[in-house]
Amino acid sequence: MTITIPQSEIDAHKHKFTLKTHKVKRPTRSDPAYANVPDRTLAAAQFAWDEAKEADAKHQAFAAEGVVRRAEAEAARRAQQREQDAQRQAAADAKLLEPAWRAFQSAGGTAEAFEKIKPQVLEAARLKAATDAASGAADQMQPKPGNLGRF
Repeated sequence: MTITIPQSEIDAHKHKFTLKTHKVKRPTRSDPAYANVPDRTLAAAQFAWDEAKEADAKHQAFAAEGVVRRAEAEAARRAQQREQDAQRQAAADAKLLEPAWRAFQSAGGTAEAFEKIKPQVLEAARLKAATDAASGAADQMQPKPGNLGRF
């Protein structure tokens, strides 16, 4: 025996299950709420649960896609930021190395020889730039002769 149930009867039960199928079991005769209901009512509730389960699965898939899209966008943003940081660092390193390279060339050095000592030269140039910046900051903190006692 096949029971044909109009969509309106199924929709009457759907609100009980929408976004809840992970918590609410599919209605059966063993459930106290459906133990004494007519077969047609039980079937409508089961159809409503089945439709809600499909809708829940679609909703979860859509939400998961959103999470993945946001994660991919964040990863792309971070990769772009790393690339920009690397470009800025390379430009700063080139600026620091330029005087050393000119001095090395004028002393008769070759590009291959400079490439071998480049890491040490860069480290020394960075250290010099840091100490120059620190001494400049210390100089700014010194009181000026005409400003003693004034706040």
